[in-house]
Amino acid sequence: MNASVGNDEDLLSSTKNFIPQLTNKMHKGQAGRIAIIGGSEDYTGAPYFAGLSALKVGADLAHIFCVRSASPVIKSYSPELIVHPILDDENALDTILEWVPRIHSFVIGPGLGRDPKVLQVVSNLIEKLKELDKPMIIDADGLALVTEKPDLIRNYYKVILTPNSIEFSRLCTAVFGGEFKPAPSASAEKIRDLSLALGNVTILNKGATDVASNGRLVVCCAGGGSNRRCGGQGDLLAGALAVLFHWALAFGDKGGAPAPPELLATYGACRLTRECARLAYSQNGRSMTTTDLLKLIHQAFLFLFGP
Repeated sequence: MNASVGNDEDLLSSTKNFIPQLTNKMHKGQAGRIAIIGGSEDYTGAPYFAGLSALKVGADLAHIFCVRSASPVIKSYSPELIVHPILDDENALDTILEWVPRIHSFVIGPGLGRDPKVLQVVSNLIEKLKELDKPMIIDADGLALVTEKPDLIRNYYKVILTPNSIEFSRLCTAVFGGEFKPAPSASAEKIRDLSLALGNVTILNKGATDVASNGRLVVCCAGGGSNRRCGGQGDLLAGALAVLFHWALAFGDKGGAPAPPELLATYGACRLTRECARLAYSQNGRSMTTTDLLKLIHQAFLFLFGP
């Protein structure tokens, strides 16, 4: 079993290295065009949190591909988001694929729901994104789809799964068989084993300590955080991770870093989300909501990574 690699200082320093500097020579879209695949009639907040988080971390554009009934609600939350009400259309896949060349990375799952028709569209989309070598973060209802069809992402190195303890236990049951009970933090060995069984896909198990593995190395993040478990924090993390993953892949594996791009991006997103939670909890206590975290992304980012 490989031990956790890198200390907090080294991991933070390596994360800072791949964050692009803001200059007046950059054009709109260059810092990231992110797509969120999700948003159903009952769940409109999750894609909003993921999309706005991506923007506040530093992406230039955030697209939401949702079902038609969710669109007016999501649009009413923010004019910053580009909302496409097409996920339940007959030609949904073809329409999304027209946008794919412009998108740098995808978040699949926030507020997606369990409509079989929509899930089939998303399943087909994942297959296409793999063919096109696109980075993906899969969370929430997207993980339920992967739990049913693990081969969807098997052996694909540009995907990061972000299960919480319950989602992780379900994934383990689907892949290994038997019963796996949820725990506040899964063992690093079990996370590594699941990654290996899925062909070295990167898995981030969110918990009291966030633990990520690509089947070869393990990275842990325990700084910050709070005792509040309000909904939406995972969506915020997924949006942040989509941006950092794009930046890390664009920067490349330069050597000398304690971990490869996918694990550095995962660590950076976890550290940022946990710092937002720490700050928000210190100000709001039991009243803390994910909206409070969104407002603190800039402060947390500045503290951890600089301007």
